[in-house]
Amino acid sequence: VMLENNSTINVRVLNRAGQVQLSRTYQGAEGLNPLNLDVSGLFQGLYVVEIATDHLTRQFKTTILR
Repeated sequence: VMLENNSTINVRVLNRAGQVQLSRTYQGAEGLNPLNLDVSGLFQGLYVVEIATDHLTRQFKTTILR
């Protein structure tokens, strides 16, 4: 996640029903902030990853395959 200034980064992984399956909060610094999520506890399938900072929220679809 690229940030223009220090900001909290909230990451949520939602299943197809919109239920939160994973939620993490990071303290981001100005510049590029790589994020690693351990999804080993999630079942195979389609998910929505939501990344929110103090100024912006984005959602991405992703598939977990085993």
